[in-house]
Amino acid sequence: MSFGIERTYMTGNRLGKMAHFLSGVTLALSGCLFVQLFATEIQAEGSVGQLSSRKADNVSAILNTLLDGYDKRLRPNFGGVSVPVNISMYVYSIGPVSEAQMQYTLDVYFRQQWTDERLRFVGDVSVLSLNSEMVDRLWVPDTYFVNEKSAKFHTVLYKNTLIRMDPAGNILYSTRLTVTASCYMNLAFFPMDKQRCSLTMESYAYSDNHVHYHWIPSGPIYVDEAVTLPQFQFLGSGHRTNTAQYYVGNYSQLIADFYLGREISYYLINVYLPATLIVIVSWVSFWIPRSSTPARTALGITTVLTMTTLIGNAGSSLPKLSYIKAVDLYLEMCYFFVFAALLEFALVSYYEKSCFKEARQRLKEAAENANSPASKSSGSPNSVYSVDKRQDEIEITFVNENALTAANLSRTERVNRGGARRSSYIRAAERGPPPTRASAKQPSTPRQRQEVSQCEEMCGPKCADFGEVGLDPSKVDMNSRKFFPLTFVVLKIAYWAYYVTVTSGGVDDLIADVEQS
Repeated sequence: MSFGIERTYMTGNRLGKMAHFLSGVTLALSGCLFVQLFATEIQAEGSVGQLSSRKADNVSAILNTLLDGYDKRLRPNFGGVSVPVNISMYVYSIGPVSEAQMQYTLDVYFRQQWTDERLRFVGDVSVLSLNSEMVDRLWVPDTYFVNEKSAKFHTVLYKNTLIRMDPAGNILYSTRLTVTASCYMNLAFFPMDKQRCSLTMESYAYSDNHVHYHWIPSGPIYVDEAVTLPQFQFLGSGHRTNTAQYYVGNYSQLIADFYLGREISYYLINVYLPATLIVIVSWVSFWIPRSSTPARTALGITTVLTMTTLIGNAGSSLPKLSYIKAVDLYLEMCYFFVFAALLEFALVSYYEKSCFKEARQRLKEAAENANSPASKSSGSPNSVYSVDKRQDEIEITFVNENALTAANLSRTERVNRGGARRSSYIRAAERGPPPTRASAKQPSTPRQRQEVSQCEEMCGPKCADFGEVGLDPSKVDMNSRKFFPLTFVVLKIAYWAYYVTVTSGGVDDLIADVEQS
């Protein structure tokens, strides 16, 4: 029994030792495998590093070979045909646009492509991408912007320039620029105008016989869809080619056109609407009593000064042009109505004088007496005398007998006085009517002549202009309440109908104008 237990113990001990041995062997094999894999990885990395180093050495050798004997002072195909240079640009920002200085600003990626056969190479590299240091060692076109006012390269954090070459010698040269160029603007329809701002480029030293510019056939100009301007709406772009003729020769030109349409909402709120309201306020004086002279005077002068200030502010940001703009026409029209309202008050105030009031009252009474039955009986046999001569051109009516009877004169004195007056009136009729002022409507009866004479003595010789004794101020105010608004509405409708019709065209009309010019 004890022997069996001892044998079992010895068997278990052997199995434990065997398991321990097997685990040690497994760890050893795992370590060897790990070391082998690590060594393989190191070897692979070394191979990659060697490959990269070999590739870099090849590129360096290619560059050294390319520039061996290369002279950047000579253009490609020197002495032969002109070098074709293809141009494209990516515009990622437009603005600001200044009407006062007639200029605009662009932020672009400017790209030029040409072929230089001297830079061909053979290698396992499809494209060489290099920075600005290589650009300084190669020939590049001396392109400049003809209408440029200022421009700058971007150098933060490094000069934003790249150059790419392929084994065939094709070169792509791209740089980031900010260009401020002149843009002649026709502001005749301002602020409903549409503008075409161009960017013209050409070579400065090489004529058309040496360098010829072309637009890239597919998408030469691309403008970012996120481009926004404060006062304009971007309508589109176009491109043209041209040959500029100078004293030193003909030069190839490329022209990029950018079409901008002005947003009128700002001017509607800050110019047109205030001017219209000021005109309407000036009409309030027609309802203010004529006796309130300070109120009507203050209102008229205030509206005139306000319109003057508005006109000055509207033109402060615009150049001094020799032609009238659409906004100027509207503001001057509003200024005319405001000033006319002030003159209307001056006119009614002048004819509101007491002498004119008295004269109008007397003429009114005379007209009422003339329409009464007593005055109509003046054409009866009681009338002393009446003469009509030269087909109603001269009408002389004498004082009736009732007036002489009222003077308590005897029958003989009345007859003698009437005969003397008849003789003087007949002689006056034969001589013709007295000279009259063309601007005055002459009174038709002796009573009216007498009233006008008295009015002239009190108010001066201008008393009888515009009628027997001047205008009626109440009628002038009543007519102004209708005439001013009606005339203003008609002119305003004509203004907007004309300018909206003329400026309704789009980019196609602008392109057509360019082609015609």
